[in-house]
Amino acid sequence: SASADSACVACTRTPTRTRLPANAFWTSAGSPFDGDRCAWRCSPGFFLQERTSACLSIPAPALVVTTSGTLDEADATTASVSISLSGPPSADVTVAMTPDEQVSISPSSVTFANTSWNIAQTVLLSAINDAVPEGAHSGGVYFMVTSDDAGYQHLPATPAMIDITDDDCPALVGSANMVVPACANSVGDSCTVQCDPGFAPEAAVTTTCQANLEWSVSLPPCIACLSNHFRTTARCVPCSTSLCPVGEFRGACTPTANGACSACPPSQKPNHAYFTSPGLPYNAPNCQWACDDGYLDVNGGSGPCIPLPDPAVRVFGVIGET
Repeated sequence: SASADSACVACTRTPTRTRLPANAFWTSAGSPFDGDRCAWRCSPGFFLQERTSACLSIPAPALVVTTSGTLDEADATTASVSISLSGPPSADVTVAMTPDEQVSISPSSVTFANTSWNIAQTVLLSAINDAVPEGAHSGGVYFMVTSDDAGYQHLPATPAMIDITDDDCPALVGSANMVVPACANSVGDSCTVQCDPGFAPEAAVTTTCQANLEWSVSLPPCIACLSNHFRTTARCVPCSTSLCPVGEFRGACTPTANGACSACPPSQKPNHAYFTSPGLPYNAPNCQWACDDGYLDVNGGSGPCIPLPDPAVRVFGVIGET
């Protein structure tokens, strides 16, 4: 005024002509000196939310982690983990990530500044397609936080877990009497197995890993022997087809023993005759015979053997002149 200098009065407006928000204080005088516009900032423990120009309480330091999607070992699908901070740090915050043996990730670390703490950064995950039958399982990403901000330095963080669909059937395990080759066991893979020689069934069996993670065909038991085989301690051995000694034929195999040689029935030959061969075929009680010396088969193989008047005139079972 004409008689006094103008007095200082409290600011009521910010440079954007808004009132001072709660939890804030002035940091400058009016600018220009006679303008009701003063600079300001949020009080300690509060941060400015740009969208609303409000001073909000700074939350306790924490990682804000969200997961999206699931993984399948059978394809190249990816899932994601989004990471941000709970509040603005006073120094850069670096989050290093380590995956477990079930997943791979990219990138392996992210960094947040004071101005980007709330902008989520995305990490992509892919499933490791192993040959281990695990069924439905999960993969994890583990976090290590470092910063010159004491609140964030070595901040504990819960691992992010992603569900994974398996694509592996159980490993094929055969019996002691079967050789199982080193087959792949993912969906669509096939494996052919066969019993050891002599065990049933004789034909090879092919089985395929299905989408339900089960094999299409069960493996054969390979316990019983094939027909015309008998069991020893560890093997199924073909029954013998060799000829027995003269006058004997080979009987049938039992499940645990070879066919034994038995005498051809005495009734098969007439009196005064002897056997000249084993059973023909080997397993038939059909031994050939001939009359004893001094006797003649007068009916050409059907007997009986009758005595010759004079054995000296018998030549190979035929009566003739001397």
